[in-house]
Amino acid sequence: NPEGEEVRPPLFRRVYNTFHELFSAGYWKEKFEKSDDEVLVDLPLLSWAYLEIGIIEAIGNLTSYFVVLWYNGITPYDAVIMQRGAGYPTFYFSDGPNYAQDYLTATGKILNSAAQKQALGQAQSIVYWSIMVMQMFNMFACKTRFSVPIGRYMFSNKFTFAGILGGVSLGTLIVYCPPFNIPFGTDYRLLPLFWLIGFGFGLLIIAYACLRIKIRQKLSPMSFNPDIHGLRMYPT
Repeated sequence: NPEGEEVRPPLFRRVYNTFHELFSAGYWKEKFEKSDDEVLVDLPLLSWAYLEIGIIEAIGNLTSYFVVLWYNGITPYDAVIMQRGAGYPTFYFSDGPNYAQDYLTATGKILNSAAQKQALGQAQSIVYWSIMVMQMFNMFACKTRFSVPIGRYMFSNKFTFAGILGGVSLGTLIVYCPPFNIPFGTDYRLLPLFWLIGFGFGLLIIAYACLRIKIRQKLSPMSFNPDIHGLRMYPT
């Protein structure tokens, strides 16, 4: 205004300007142009989270789940049939208030309602536990971008192990504390032997991360050896 004070445009004009900017070519060109700033979420990160490690963890969880079911006498074939009959009139996997009918497995074993409920609870328990274990290994695998995820750095941050302790405590509470078995559908009788499946896939995650870094170093060595700012090397 004539007095030199800033005058804000009306609310409708401000909203219009905001939306007009979002649909302009210059706005998106500026957003997608490369800069020297660090990008927190990029294509390699999304690929790692949802395609690479995501698939490995999904396979690990499914393997753990069906191994525990098999230990309790339920094969994958039986699991499909029992899941289809989880409602009326058979109520498979239910142990109250509707009780499941006895089920004859493909191996000739008869499972009553209590055995079915226990098998499902232990299978769901190992899924919770395996996710926690594999995510611990994934945490170490994500700590480096330009070198293999193995070295003394793994023990340099004490808060990392505080987080691991918190995760183990939560997992133990969900799986091995009977009052929490009810809301989470778990079973405290899960054998610790089945933990080894999650640890095995965790080691696979570390091995895959090492192989991935080595392949990327071969394909794009310059991205792993950036220029040092201020250093100019000229032939003499």
